[in-house]
Amino acid sequence: MNANDGSCDIHKTKAQNAAQHTTAAVHDPLREATFTSDAFNATISNGFFNATINGKKATVKRLNAHFYEIHGNGFVISLSLDENGITAASWNKTTGRNHGILQVSQK
Repeated sequence: MNANDGSCDIHKTKAQNAAQHTTAAVHDPLREATFTSDAFNATISNGFFNATINGKKATVKRLNAHFYEIHGNGFVISLSLDENGITAASWNKTTGRNHGILQVSQK
């Protein structure tokens, strides 16, 4: 099939015609991620529904389409997103002034 007009090349097999229409990889910005720092380790599931901080369940709060927070175990993790995934992540203690930047590994 021709991508421009939808026509088929009669000299190619069905598989060859179908192969012309493979789609590019689509990045899901809400895919699973792991966060690490000297203070703790955290994870967030696909879709950003479930999260853990140091192995304990945490809550996920959506502030808008590009900003999420994870609350739990005495920490608040702030996440910034774009169309490709997490662009930045930082943490704060819920009490005191401890804070820092997180290493992000998104799958």
